[in-house]
Amino acid sequence: MTEAPLPQGASDRPAGASEMVERVARAIALDECQSWDELDFIHAAMYVSFARAAISAMREPTVEMIGVAGAEVLNRYVGADPGDSYHGTATWAAECWEAMIDAAAGSPAASPTEEASAK
Repeated sequence: MTEAPLPQGASDRPAGASEMVERVARAIALDECQSWDELDFIHAAMYVSFARAAISAMREPTVEMIGVAGAEVLNRYVGADPGDSYHGTATWAAECWEAMIDAAAGSPAASPTEEASAK
């Protein structure tokens, strides 16, 4: 599935929708063969509502997601040299979250050690 392009400015975003809410709303609309740019206010608001519900449902990680994030920590960061570019950075958090979302979506993802060796 190709993601619809996001508008350049936040002012183009539906009222009260964060960038992520809009991304998810656009993906849902696209999945239903709807052109985001052609939606009227009511339908755009409906997709934004669906997106908020989907994102809210992901707020609390599952046991599987926690396990995947734990594997990221163990394989990359425990005992890491404080000078390591991954140690204590936003990169670590993003990689853990991506691994958790992959697990939640049931997406096959490379193991943390395979990804580390590829970098």
